[in-house]
Amino acid sequence: MRTVVVTDSSGRPSPAAPLVVAEAVVVVPITILLADRQVPDDRIDPRLVDEALARSEPVKTRAPGVIDYLDAVDGTDAQAAVILTPAAELTAMWRHACHTPWLADRPVAVVDTRTAASGQALVVEAAAEAAAAGDSLADVVAVAREAAGRARVLGAVGTAEPLVAAGMVDLGRGQGRGRPTIFEARQGMIEPLRVLDGEDPVTALADLYAREQRAGSPVAFTGAGGGRGVQAMAERLAALVDSDRPPEVCSPAMTIYTGRGVIGIAWLDRA
Repeated sequence: MRTVVVTDSSGRPSPAAPLVVAEAVVVVPITILLADRQVPDDRIDPRLVDEALARSEPVKTRAPGVIDYLDAVDGTDAQAAVILTPAAELTAMWRHACHTPWLADRPVAVVDTRTAASGQALVVEAAAEAAAAGDSLADVVAVAREAAGRARVLGAVGTAEPLVAAGMVDLGRGQGRGRPTIFEARQGMIEPLRVLDGEDPVTALADLYAREQRAGSPVAFTGAGGGRGVQAMAERLAALVDSDRPPEVCSPAMTIYTGRGVIGIAWLDRA
């Protein structure tokens, strides 16, 4: 029984992933709501989002709905599907996806990856590799859950204010607001690790990764539309941590949540 992996565009596989992995994944786009139009995030120039945020224009996102997930499942010829979502605490996608098994005409499982962005992409790739190898739905689900338990993301933001405003981070008494901050996304939580006081965020992230005893091969990523400066920082970070994959640009929808110019590292802890 062939199984397909369905995920949203914030967790799409890396362009560096093997073709057989990419072919086992169906990606459902996130919709970006600009002041004058609505555009799927895979059909918009990320610079437009970045420029709108820079002008303080209202920019929002709409998560894939139940019908979007159902259409993604029904639009394949696979006999089963597993839907992988960002952590339920961070978006509505898990709640939406959970309705799909009741409506689909084939077996469907839903797995909360407990992470987001490139961390989610690594879980998706692990599950897709199992699906491409012909594993059963139950086995693909088991692989996804095991990878989700090992997913780690460290990031640096120019200011934690967007994460605080979205209710994702509690700095307590405003500490660190408006200042560069290192955070960790893990097991459905985004925790501020420390405020950067004149430190280079690239070096700080590389140092934190180097201290991890069980850290696996990393993926450096950037916030979408962050400009050449942020891309250059991500490339330098990838070199410092000896990443075997090129830096990846996240969905522009992520920039709306995190603010502009995010860089970070995602990896799966060694078992």
